[in-house]
Amino acid sequence: MGTRPLPDDFDGTPAGLAAIVDDLTEGKIALTTATAPYDAIRLSGNVTTGPTTRWGNVAFSYAVDPRTKFPFPRIVAAGGANIAAANHYLETQHWLLNAQALSCAAQAYKGLGWTPVSDTASQDLGGWPDEQIEVTYLSPRLMSWEESGSIFCGGPHPDNHDDPYTLDLTTGKPLDLSLLFKGWTPTPTDDGQPTDLASAQANPDRYYWQPDDALTDFVLEHVPMDDGNNADCATRDSIHESLAISFAKGDMVRFGLTAMPSVAAACNGKLVDLPIADVKSLLTPDAAKYFPTLKAK
Repeated sequence: MGTRPLPDDFDGTPAGLAAIVDDLTEGKIALTTATAPYDAIRLSGNVTTGPTTRWGNVAFSYAVDPRTKFPFPRIVAAGGANIAAANHYLETQHWLLNAQALSCAAQAYKGLGWTPVSDTASQDLGGWPDEQIEVTYLSPRLMSWEESGSIFCGGPHPDNHDDPYTLDLTTGKPLDLSLLFKGWTPTPTDDGQPTDLASAQANPDRYYWQPDDALTDFVLEHVPMDDGNNADCATRDSIHESLAISFAKGDMVRFGLTAMPSVAAACNGKLVDLPIADVKSLLTPDAAKYFPTLKAK
């Protein structure tokens, strides 16, 4: 069906093969017919599409691979916007998660990571069939969704997560939050000098992004501390280190926590939803391109 190049340092061992699998499932190697022909064939065309959900002039559905069972969104309509690039990205992300789920089954083989601890994971795909994925926002410019669950394919502890993602439909790539929020800033360079924002925006994956003091304080001031475990989770340090920003239906900005350490994983998730108009002081002028309601009347 095809061939693929092997890394220069491939040693011909099962461990070396497992390393290639890891690079695929972690997204370091793109899942294309050129780089991974077998995997691309294995992952393509194996989905069923559920009913369409419509919110005014936008609509979406969920695609499900019957082998892994969890749903992943596809855009049906976005107010007349071109959705090809966005749907390509969504399909690619679905493939990536499916590859991670199927790699749990591959751990039935010692050369692909088997240990006594991972024995169950090879049978139940590490919990992937129970993964919850929900679209929270869709407009002609943006789509937000949340992925939550508990995945265990071996290792010291499960991956208990509740993570939001936002896609820029105009580029078909993850949204650069610094285009909308003035206080979304890249970490300084190693020599301690401030990072040039334009350079960081050109290579966003090379930087760690955090809220500045003003954005951190704003979120802290607006989190309802009598709601669940917010009083324990929403500290200034946790917001500064682990703030997640996404969007919810009704032009709401969703502030939450993500990628918290495993001992604090229960803190992952939503802290507060606020109308986009209520955070206007935090936004850049370009935010009005994404949210027309912000334009002066």
